[in-house]
Amino acid sequence: MQKQHNLYLIHRLGIGVPLPARVTKYVEDVMDDMQLPDKTRKLIKPFTVYGFDVFHAGCTHTTRGAIIGIPSNFGYESTLDVDRSNVLVSATHK
Repeated sequence: MQKQHNLYLIHRLGIGVPLPARVTKYVEDVMDDMQLPDKTRKLIKPFTVYGFDVFHAGCTHTTRGAIIGIPSNFGYESTLDVDRSNVLVSATHK
């Protein structure tokens, strides 16, 4: 699973981008709503995924656990949060 994690993880300057605090809070809130026991929670490893789709792999019924890739846009509060330096329109940098 580590290979999948590294393949989908967003990197900036060679370092993996951590989940924003508000997204981490969302993940914890969902686990609370699902009433997951601590043993299961420890097996779930969320990370910031490249692209706009959620990614998941693994299973909480194994010792390796599960990974959940959450797109960085889940942490946006407004349009000002968008990093426009990497946005391409008609194949030109804006």
